[in-house]
Amino acid sequence: MLILPSIILCSIATSLSLFLMLYIIYFIVVHEFLLVSKDFSLKAMASLFNILILTGNFSSAGFSIFMGAQRFYAEVDSPLQKAMGIIAGFTVALSEYCYLRYTWARGSDIVRRQFKFAFSGMSLFVKLMPIPLITECVATALHTVEPDSTVYTLIYFGIHSVVGALIIAFDSIMLSSFIQCLRNTHMEEEAASKDLLMISWYGIGSTLLCFAMIAVFVGAGIVESLEVSNFLFSVIAVFMSLVFFMLTMMKIRIIHQSRGSSAQSISISITKQVSSRTYNGP
Repeated sequence: MLILPSIILCSIATSLSLFLMLYIIYFIVVHEFLLVSKDFSLKAMASLFNILILTGNFSSAGFSIFMGAQRFYAEVDSPLQKAMGIIAGFTVALSEYCYLRYTWARGSDIVRRQFKFAFSGMSLFVKLMPIPLITECVATALHTVEPDSTVYTLIYFGIHSVVGALIIAFDSIMLSSFIQCLRNTHMEEEAASKDLLMISWYGIGSTLLCFAMIAVFVGAGIVESLEVSNFLFSVIAVFMSLVFFMLTMMKIRIIHQSRGSSAQSISISITKQVSSRTYNGP
């Protein structure tokens, strides 16, 4: 009964992630090179933000594809199903890293302003996060190969619980920082750049989606029905693609904001020059 809705959700998640990949490549080429008359090069294109957002959308699409292949097409307990499960687990860890790294790269200045005491710890946390994520990949592989092993099952859920708790802690601090930034700006009239406001709004959206995704993942691990569990994993795929949709929109809006501010500054400068010449006379 839930197989068709699950496949539809996986298809939607895959389509959205692939579309975002193609669009962000187009956007980068046009807005970061052509419109600013900058010579195109792969080195210039491979900035930290661009790599993270492209890899994040790529891993999100990969999760939808391989998870869908594992749960809806591959034969149960076949080598193909196990291979698809291992790859899907890797794409989850990769997407988690891209999300954490990108969110921190964009929002670290907000954390430093709002919760200075947490800045150093958060910075260290992001640097060390690959260790638990790699451990998560290993635990997923072991559990996928030997799903009936009690030891591997305990390790699998234990590692995922630890990683989930770490991400919840990270998201809680980031969400509090984003909300505090908006609150200080709108209620206390504290000056803040438009970029920080943009990051805060989209950061709130992405962190709330992550909370929802973790809650669904917990539900998928608790339910006994395989059909319901598969459906919930399809919901996770949609949430994952929406998280990177928010981060992609954050980048796009920041670039547009930057170009708009630059154009406005040039317009003001030209107006002042014209006014000065008119005033001084020929």
